[in-house]
Amino acid sequence: ENSFISVSYTHLDVYKRQALEWAYSALLEKDLSEIEKLSVDSRPENHSRIVRKYENIIHRQSSLRVLLPIISEDGYEAKFIFTDYTEHIRKASNHAASFHYEEGVKLISKSKKNKDKNTVRSAYREFEKAETFVRGFKEVDSLKNIALELGHHLVVIEVNNNINGVSRRETESFLFNLPLNIHNDDWYTFEYANDIN
Repeated sequence: ENSFISVSYTHLDVYKRQALEWAYSALLEKDLSEIEKLSVDSRPENHSRIVRKYENIIHRQSSLRVLLPIISEDGYEAKFIFTDYTEHIRKASNHAASFHYEEGVKLISKSKKNKDKNTVRSAYREFEKAETFVRGFKEVDSLKNIALELGHHLVVIEVNNNINGVSRRETESFLFNLPLNIHNDDWYTFEYANDIN
């Protein structure tokens, strides 16, 4: 839910300029009020929402700043309050990264205990989320590698060819020359049984 003010010209009558001031002020007040509610609620998962709210405010300020000054034909200059929210975003981003990091650590621990590869993949996604808020947060890179290792599947394909004669060799040649590696990704590696030995 983004709230942006878009104005493409500067020659507005005084009422429209005042309405623009009011709309900007009302949107700012609404966002700051929602940030306050999310902060008071003090649920760790709220920090990512708080970051998004501050980013919306900054985007709105930047969009409006390029239009200034906005002055009516009778000399009325619209007034807007711009605030630097960089420190607020930094703090909220650190809290959000910390939340996702801790969730990832819990999930890795749970997956080791239960030997559940799906849980460790969820841990990997939590570490990725942490990095979206703070690049290089703690030891997220090494934990992502651990998650990849724990969540990896080796899919072994064994071919039993009961065909006799020339067709047997042609069939095996065809099958064993299929490029299985094109199906590999972070979580799956496909190999023929005879390639492993």
